[in-house]
Amino acid sequence: MMAVFAYFTQAYLDAKFNPSVAQANVLGPRSEVTEAFKINTAYDVFKVEDESYYAAPGDTDVNAFAFGIDANSETAILKGLTLNIVGENVIKGARLLELGEVVAEGKIKNNQISFAKFTSILQPETSKVYKVQIDVEEEIKSGSRFKLEIVNPYSLSIYLNNEIDYSLGSYPIGGAYVSVVGWRK
Repeated sequence: MMAVFAYFTQAYLDAKFNPSVAQANVLGPRSEVTEAFKINTAYDVFKVEDESYYAAPGDTDVNAFAFGIDANSETAILKGLTLNIVGENVIKGARLLELGEVVAEGKIKNNQISFAKFTSILQPETSKVYKVQIDVEEEIKSGSRFKLEIVNPYSLSIYLNNEIDYSLGSYPIGGAYVSVVGWRK
């Protein structure tokens, strides 16, 4: 336990005194793998409070998650998004919206929603807000709960200068829980 604390303390100090690179530890079958993420100021990803907190069985177009991207100094291009479903997966369909228009249909698999095959361009000094609307299964019990979240830098495919960029930020970026409520009889 002390070794883990010492490693994270060293990684923090490395990042603080060398702000161009920070190190993140990824545990796997090998003892440890170290990757470098750039601390980037070209864009910021942030949470937007624009969600529904309740849905009924069979509801469509439920605002389940919203986030924004600020492009600061460079053109940023968003080409992919993967969201984790936390809680019960009662989602049968999902859409990613930009400026109120559907830009991608989601594929649901293994408690994740993946949006691909779209391009959203953010010019320098601009912001965009993206919303995720979902459709809820018809045959679910009242009291089911779920939320959507961006788990880590790999959840977003953002390109700067035609190269994918994985920037450290505040992850996870999670939405509010949506509770399924039954109809009153």
